[in-house]
Amino acid sequence: MNVKLLSRNFNSGVLLTLRRMRVPVISRDSAFERFGPLKQSQSQVKQSRHLHSVDGTLSTAEWELSIGGSILRVVTSIDENLTQIRKSRGKIQLWDKAFGVIQSIASSPRKHMFRPQLVLLGYAGALNSQDALKTPPEGVIQFATGIELQHLFMLVHDDMMDRATFRRGEETLTVALARSDSSLNLNQETVQYLATIVGDILFARSSELMIKGATQCKSTDSVDIVLEGAYRAGAAQFEDIIGWSGLGNKFENNQAFERIMSDKAAYHGFVAPLIAGIRLANVEGQSEALETACKSWALRAGAAFQGLDDISDLTQSPVETGKDQLQDIHEGRLSLPLFLLRDRASDDELDRVAEILRKSKKHNSALAIPDRHFLLGLVDKYKLVQASAEIVEEEIKEAESVVSNNYDLFREMEVMREGLQVFNAGLRKAKDLLPVRSL
Repeated sequence: MNVKLLSRNFNSGVLLTLRRMRVPVISRDSAFERFGPLKQSQSQVKQSRHLHSVDGTLSTAEWELSIGGSILRVVTSIDENLTQIRKSRGKIQLWDKAFGVIQSIASSPRKHMFRPQLVLLGYAGALNSQDALKTPPEGVIQFATGIELQHLFMLVHDDMMDRATFRRGEETLTVALARSDSSLNLNQETVQYLATIVGDILFARSSELMIKGATQCKSTDSVDIVLEGAYRAGAAQFEDIIGWSGLGNKFENNQAFERIMSDKAAYHGFVAPLIAGIRLANVEGQSEALETACKSWALRAGAAFQGLDDISDLTQSPVETGKDQLQDIHEGRLSLPLFLLRDRASDDELDRVAEILRKSKKHNSALAIPDRHFLLGLVDKYKLVQASAEIVEEEIKEAESVVSNNYDLFREMEVMREGLQVFNAGLRKAKDLLPVRSL
């Protein structure tokens, strides 16, 4: 899922620099690219530089102006690291091509960078310092770079498992490798091997950068929570591949599903970056209450984000997502719409779905037209898109309530409070823009 960070609303000098560096400054029209700092008109930005909202919260444009320089440093660091890796074996044509693809995906206008934003917010929020948000030390930038490279590693593996053809409007690594020089005679198995290795290299570099950044900040425990998040995400992916039929009764109750949703996205995507940023600040004697409240917020915000992702996979064109709209359902992946389907469909309908899953796994084939018609009928009959959107709305409300219910904690920590509110507003905007009509 993509999260818009940098908008066309920067002043012309910064915008020119971003374009020269291929930093994303224009988002497509998908809902989730409006999550986070939101798109505004030029006139809105000019006004917001001088005016605060009625309740005194930070406006989107002010957030972008505060964090934009730091994100530019992270983007520069990502590009430098990928260039260094690419050049290290540059004489090997396929190596150059593989990491060239990764650089294209990393610099795509459809990127989001919300994980580095959360690291920066955690760091500056713990210090309650706008200056720390604008000019964090190099160790924090290195750590945030590592977080984003870890995300790129996960995207490589996700695309392999989903057999995706596009990522952020670019060819996925496996597609690009398969389309490489025919004289190399790369079969599908070899392409999978190579893509796995590329992902492993990205993970190794990301770990190196996070360790270096944490060491500079004298906060090695910031790495611990990121690795915990990576472990949980990996375990959730394992369960996701096993799917509906593999987990059986373990997938029958809400508590099990909430844990899976948390592990798939919320913990590694939201909790880990935000809490790691807090720990990088290394504030002596800081209350555990801050981490506890921020973790509660991140779990709710991350669950909403994963729900938005699941809805997007079901409603967006394969040209946008790189995979079939019904792929998650017909492969039995552990998505929010599938969970709702299991809860609402009749036994006969579920038996038919199970048979479709068995055929899919046995023959590794695309959906037959009658099967596709049947599944689309279930999506429409049980209003799975609308119901999923309602659950996302509940999670957003819970995230908002974490901020409001911890008034005493956040009252004197306005940087953290306002940063979380920016993300809450972005999630709500993304949810409101998603299509909730039937397919």
